[in-house]
Amino acid sequence: MADLTDDEIERQVRLIEDATRRPLSTSADDDESDDRPISSTTKYLLIGGTIVFVILFVIFLFSWDALTPIQYGILYNSVTKQIHTDQVYEAGRHLVGPFNRFIPFPRTLVTIEFSNAPDVNSKPLDTRTREGLALSLALSFQYVLNSTQLIHMYTEFNKGYEQTFIRIARESILKSVGDYIATDWFSNRKAIAANILSVLQSELSKAGCNVQMVQLLNIGLPASWEGSIEETQIEQQNVKKSQFQQQAVVIRAQTRLVTSEAESNITAIMASASANATQILNTADMQGFSNTQRLTAAALTTFTKTLKFTPANLAKYMKVQAIVNHDGSALTWSIPREALPLV
Repeated sequence: MADLTDDEIERQVRLIEDATRRPLSTSADDDESDDRPISSTTKYLLIGGTIVFVILFVIFLFSWDALTPIQYGILYNSVTKQIHTDQVYEAGRHLVGPFNRFIPFPRTLVTIEFSNAPDVNSKPLDTRTREGLALSLALSFQYVLNSTQLIHMYTEFNKGYEQTFIRIARESILKSVGDYIATDWFSNRKAIAANILSVLQSELSKAGCNVQMVQLLNIGLPASWEGSIEETQIEQQNVKKSQFQQQAVVIRAQTRLVTSEAESNITAIMASASANATQILNTADMQGFSNTQRLTAAALTTFTKTLKFTPANLAKYMKVQAIVNHDGSALTWSIPREALPLV
C-alpha cells in the first residue's frame, strides 16, 4: 500500500468529521421542525376525516333492523318510498342498509270476527234465508298470511290488506248462505260451517290469506219463528222419545220370545235325553235278563246231563231249591188231605 501524502490524510480526516457531525445536525433540524405549528390544511384534513368516520359509523349502526319470531318483513326504503321485491325476511337481525326499514306482518293465526262484541272487526252479517226470513249471523274465522304472496299482497292492498280480507269474506259468506232454509241453521249447522270454511279458503287464498278455521257464534232469527222452532224441536224430541219407548217394548217382547223358545228347547232336549236314558236302561235290563236266562238254561242243561236227571227229577229239584231259598215266614205250602196224619 503506497504512503499517503499529508494533503490526502487531511482530506480523509475532514470527511470523517463531516460524517460524524451530519446526524447531529439532522436531529437538531428535526427538533426545530417539531416546534413549528401544524398547518391549517392538515387541521382541516384531520377534522374532516374524523367527521366522515363518525358519520359512517352512525350510518352503519342505523343500517340494522330486526323482526321478532312471530313476524315476516318486507324491506321499505323511506327515501325512494319503494319496497324491495326480491325477498321476504323472517325473524332475526338483518343488515338492511341506510334509510331501509322493515314493514312487519304477523306469521301467527289472526282472527277476524263479525259480531256485536267490543273491539271486533265488523258487525254481524245481515241476510235472509231461502224462504225470506231475516237472519243475523255472527261468526269468526282464523287465517295466516301466505309468505310466498306477501309482496304481491302488499303491492295490491298496501297496509289495509285486512280490510280487503273483511270485504271479500263478507261478500263470499253472504253469497253462500242464501240457499239455506231456516231449519238448516239448527239441524245442519256443522255442514253450513264446513261450507263457509270451504268458500273462504277458495276466495281469500287468491289474496294471500290461508283460512284455517270457522266458528258460528250466533244465529239470529225472528223471535216468533224461534219460538215455533223451539216447539217443533220439543215435539220432534217427544216423537223420538215415543219411538224409543216403542223400540224398548218390541225389544222386551223379543227377549221374552227368545227366552221362551230357549226354555222350550231345553225342555225338549231334557225330555229327549230322559227318554233315551230310559230306553237305554230298559234295553240293558232286557239284555241282562236274557243273558241270565240263557246262562241259567245252559247251566241246568249241563247239570241235568251230568246227574242224568229226567225232566221229572229236575222239576222236583228246582221245587226243593225254591223252597230252600224262599223266606219261610211268607211261605204257604199246600198239603193234600190224603197226606195228613189221622188223629
